[in-house]
Amino acid sequence: MSGAATARESAQSGFSLVEVLVAFAITALAMLAAFQAFGESAGRLARSTEALRRTEEAAALVAGLAAEPLAVGRRSGRFRDGTPYEIRIEDAAAALGAGATGTRLRVVGLWQGPAPFRLVLRTALVGGSGG
Repeated sequence: MSGAATARESAQSGFSLVEVLVAFAITALAMLAAFQAFGESAGRLARSTEALRRTEEAAALVAGLAAEPLAVGRRSGRFRDGTPYEIRIEDAAAALGAGATGTRLRVVGLWQGPAPFRLVLRTALVGGSGG
């Protein structure tokens, strides 16, 4: 009887082919989910890096405006990558709805195109001579 029991134990030791295939399928699904999450994360990182670069470039453009008189109006140009932008300069009193006149405070917004334009940066600068 001990010989028959040993034969049964050796026949039952290890995993069956079905169990191995199920384990591989579960592992493959888990790896697929991990790779998909990694890919999405890499895409978000690339978009975030691009947005940061664009914001830094916009800040440099707006900072360059502070060195000159800020006339109310619009200016347009292109970022280094060729994407169009528009700078909108408004009188702060008009933008805030205040009745003050003659203020030199300007609200400057940099919008990224093409249309419809999307706001990249908005700030206030002192400059201009009332017009």
